[in-house]
Amino acid sequence: MAISLVPVSLATVAVESCLYGVYLVLAVTSICLLLGRNASSTRRSTPIFQSPIFMGAVGLFLTITAHWVIIVDRAFLGFIHFANPLGPLGFYADLSEFTEVLKTGFLVATAIIGDGLIIHRLWVVWGYNKKILIFPIATLVGLAVSGAGITYQFTQYRPGQNVFLSEAGRWITSATVFTLCTNLYSTAFISWRLWNHGRTIQPYGGPSLKCRPLHDMVPVLLGILSGPIQS
Repeated sequence: MAISLVPVSLATVAVESCLYGVYLVLAVTSICLLLGRNASSTRRSTPIFQSPIFMGAVGLFLTITAHWVIIVDRAFLGFIHFANPLGPLGFYADLSEFTEVLKTGFLVATAIIGDGLIIHRLWVVWGYNKKILIFPIATLVGLAVSGAGITYQFTQYRPGQNVFLSEAGRWITSATVFTLCTNLYSTAFISWRLWNHGRTIQPYGGPSLKCRPLHDMVPVLLGILSGPIQS
């Protein structure tokens, strides 16, 4: 049974609003913890406002918030202002509509910042080894190019086109592959590094990470991943 675009769009507003509420609490808490950690630190280091982690967290907050605001605004445009002569269905089906293009742009920006943060964490965990970054940086550039292609192709969309059979569809596939490669690669190498770290510290008198209970492992892993504030 085919699912109508209008109910899906309404459900998107409801679900994304709930998820944004959860994210808002986590994001504000995370940013406050970063600020508090910097204020209580006695070490002389790079200011918190220049930290890639802090800037990334703020960047994600801005792009995700903008994306949610546009989602809500589009609901008002589609159901109250009737920006399209065909009503809500025509409005939501038009991918070249300005707010749809803008929403897509913020979505792409969010993906780029998120992938950039995980690459930065990979770099920190691997002791600032630049060679480990060659592949994920290449896929990050590919994501940025593909994301720009998606956004541009949406401006060229014509009503009635199948987006997945158009140029935009190929850009969407490319962006998905690039971000998947970045996350799989970074997660695998971070996990492998932490596993080796646990094995190397075992001879010095304590159990390895893999032998510890879960509630004991969490603080250790967080300490390893947090790194210096200038990271």
